[in-house]
Amino acid sequence: MDFETIYKTHWQKVFRLCMGYVNDTDRAKDLAQETFIKVWQQLPKFRNESSIGTWVFRIASNTC
Repeated sequence: MDFETIYKTHWQKVFRLCMGYVNDTDRAKDLAQETFIKVWQQLPKFRNESSIGTWVFRIASNTC
């Protein structure tokens, strides 16, 4: 799966997750952006041991 597809598929859910943590729109957008920077950097290391969505949300949880 390419990064653009991952981003388009999961952006809204990651943003909502971050909003749940910080309850501030601008901060949540920043955290979601940081999440996807980490996803981009770590994508070559993704081993398909879980779904891509689970992996992205784990990164988001650790970022937020």
